[in-house]
Amino acid sequence: MKELDNKMKECLLKEDKTLFMLVRDVHHLFGHKIHESFKTKGLSNTAHAILIHLEKNEFLTQVELVEKAHVRPSTISVTLQKMESEGLITRVASKEDQRCIHVQITPLGKEAIEEGRKYVHELDLGFTSDIKEEELKITKKVLHELIAKMLEDKK
Repeated sequence: MKELDNKMKECLLKEDKTLFMLVRDVHHLFGHKIHESFKTKGLSNTAHAILIHLEKNEFLTQVELVEKAHVRPSTISVTLQKMESEGLITRVASKEDQRCIHVQITPLGKEAIEEGRKYVHELDLGFTSDIKEEELKITKKVLHELIAKMLEDKK
């Protein structure tokens, strides 16, 4: 991650933040760490998001990937070309409609996802290793309760 200047560090470490501000900051910083790791492997955030969505589905169309990965159509097109040339995905014409192209993850793409998961797990363990197990359990419990509450909220 780019070196944070002192002002930014000071802002991140402020004591008067709300719980959700802190969660946002942790999420943001953790995301940057993950992004840097994938970048060293030549994998962009967009490519990583595409692989995750393809892993969960047998195949997706480019239009579906634009929607699920929250990227522009022009970005998806370029990214898919690069991913296909690297062997992470394949594109196959639909049997039902030859005009429709299905994007599928390859074994190499699945391997990249698995490596990513291992790295994220190691990163998580590294950052939480000095925190007492009971404190982690309480933190997780509170966050799960907040998630459940927000899912129930109809506002």
